[in-house]
Amino acid sequence: MTTTELVGLITGILTILGVVVAVTRSVTQLQFKVRQERLEAEKENAEKRISELNARNQELINQIAMSRRVGTAALVRMMVIDDELLSIMEIMRAQAGSIFIPLGTKSNPRGLVFLSIQPLTQHTAKLRKKIVPMQSSAGYCFRTGKPYATADSRADPAHYSKADLVSGYCTEDMLNFPLWHRGEVVGVLQLLNKEGPERFADSDILVVETLALSLAEKVADFVHAPENLEILGFMQEREPECATIMFCDLSRSSLLFREMSASAAIQHINEYLEKICDIGLNHGATVDKYVGDGVLLRFNVPRRVKDHPYQAVIAALEMKAAFERLKDDWITMGEPLTSLYTRIGIAYGEVHEAIVGHPQYQYVTVFGQPVNIAVNLCEAAVRDKNVIIVDERIYRELAGKILADRLPKERLGKAISYIESAYELQGLTSKEHQRSGG
Repeated sequence: MTTTELVGLITGILTILGVVVAVTRSVTQLQFKVRQERLEAEKENAEKRISELNARNQELINQIAMSRRVGTAALVRMMVIDDELLSIMEIMRAQAGSIFIPLGTKSNPRGLVFLSIQPLTQHTAKLRKKIVPMQSSAGYCFRTGKPYATADSRADPAHYSKADLVSGYCTEDMLNFPLWHRGEVVGVLQLLNKEGPERFADSDILVVETLALSLAEKVADFVHAPENLEILGFMQEREPECATIMFCDLSRSSLLFREMSASAAIQHINEYLEKICDIGLNHGATVDKYVGDGVLLRFNVPRRVKDHPYQAVIAALEMKAAFERLKDDWITMGEPLTSLYTRIGIAYGEVHEAIVGHPQYQYVTVFGQPVNIAVNLCEAAVRDKNVIIVDERIYRELAGKILADRLPKERLGKAISYIESAYELQGLTSKEHQRSGG
């Protein structure tokens, strides 16, 4: 083989090797790209699944905590409804779905709330406690009792796009179907974004009509027990109730922590609260909450108390006397607590009882002007003596039964400048004192 032939052979081999390398590199890059795309898709699906599981886990934790108070029956109904919605979504090839129920009276609901949202993710879960207006597409379906499909939601003036803004979901097409039960609409089934090239159309309504019969009955069972709304985070509409509100606390309680150890100071506060609450409970009060060294008590809600303004005043006088005896005991034991006093504020009026707080840490409390007045009367009281302050309504309710001195307006402070007047309670009239056996 000549040198020229050898060089040609080597050149040919190198050319072939170059082509092989190029092809191998191209195939490797293509395989890497495909693998990368697959991994990114798997990552996206995993993140979506994790989001769904986290949202579902939090939802279950909240529901279990709620079921301890309202019972498990409603929780079971919700889970069954969730499963049925998922089944309908699968048959109708809907990417998402919701079930709405009315909030408020059936004849005039103030909006619709989500009984079920699927899939439940950390984003869609944001809608859980949101109220959808009756002017929305779901609201129109509920009000008219007529189903309808929309191939382009953006062209539908009734589409409530704000829900998409909150959840981050993009609604393209939808189907709204009223859930009828015994002649009334109890809710609305809404299906979103049909999978594939098709969009939801009127022809889908006939299919949903058959699927929704069982769902409507289950939704009706849930709706017809108004207390079930608590599981969704909404309170029943209730009329306000008359109550007497009392707030008691220790003035200059920081003295306890300056003069003794923290554990001893807390022990003294607990002893004070125990005395106060024992007396309040004996007169029909309910302990609403503790606030530091103070306690909020309510009379007549929920436990009915006859003549609750009078019972609250009698309890306050007994509390004042009991604290004076307790303080004497502390001083007798050599504790330097002569500057420690108790203050009590009492107000009368309408309040709303409600359940508040995180689903896992909720409690029953009351809202209303009497709560604010009682707390502020206590806060406005002097700090250099034991004192009981009552508002104008208590004073009028118990006219002829109590002795009280009207306080100067400037003593009330800016926080309660909106009330007519307040009075420092001195005791019962002699006639009332004799009648009560005092």
